[in-house]
Amino acid sequence: MHLQERAFSVGALASAVLLALLIALPGAGGGARADLGGDSGTNDPFKEVRALIVNEQYEAALVKLDGLQQSQAKNADLYSLKGFATRKLGRYQEAEGYYDQALAIDDEHIYALEYLGELYLETNRLAEAEKVLERLDDACGFFGCEEEEELKQAIAAYKAKKGG
Repeated sequence: MHLQERAFSVGALASAVLLALLIALPGAGGGARADLGGDSGTNDPFKEVRALIVNEQYEAALVKLDGLQQSQAKNADLYSLKGFATRKLGRYQEAEGYYDQALAIDDEHIYALEYLGELYLETNRLAEAEKVLERLDDACGFFGCEEEEELKQAIAAYKAKKGG
């Protein structure tokens, strides 16, 4: 094999490996997680809950989550989803407690971080939302993630609305 052919083969291999990594890394643009977190497979214990939330059936989602409490007590998604549903119902203090529980289990839970930042904006706590954005930036890593971008956009919209 000539030197030029070998260089091409190594370059093609490196490109393929990089592409595979980009697809596999969470937050790198190719993840399989839905916007509300979790996996998209059949093993997702929260699949029904996510469907209820997407359809804005927050009370029904909370009932399902309560039913999963015992088996999923150490799963940060449980508390992140509880936080999301209660926040959408306007129960901000309760929602904040759930996000805190999710982050106590996984301090880089990108969904809980994004939603906590949104809660801070909804309760007029811009400085706290910006601190959460910094944490989300760290959690998402070099390539960033959709949740980080969404919180950035929410903060920008909040500032534009408030004139600051």
